[in-house]
Amino acid sequence: MAFWEDNHFKNKVLLNRTDIHHTAPGGCSTQMFKAAVTDTAHAVFQGKIEVAPGAAKSDARQNSRNLLLSERAVADSKPELIINTDDVMCSHGSATNLAITKN
Repeated sequence: MAFWEDNHFKNKVLLNRTDIHHTAPGGCSTQMFKAAVTDTAHAVFQGKIEVAPGAAKSDARQNSRNLLLSERAVADSKPELIINTDDVMCSHGSATNLAITKN
């Protein structure tokens, strides 16, 4: 989990990249990225899962969850699946919420 709070990180960008390759049958991966972003910081998740030809029965899951702690915070997600075979269970998704309470 990435968490930006200190003033030292104002106007900064946190970039997280992942690259997972399923090259053999029956592989399994679960990936969960979480970020809480405040002030004017910017979190970026760019993840790729690739299932190679012949890697049938692979099970690959990828999720990105972002929590914006200010109205100026930014979070971008780009989950990506490349599936080059049949008979797989693969999923990916992303969600971002603004968590601000008004007084």
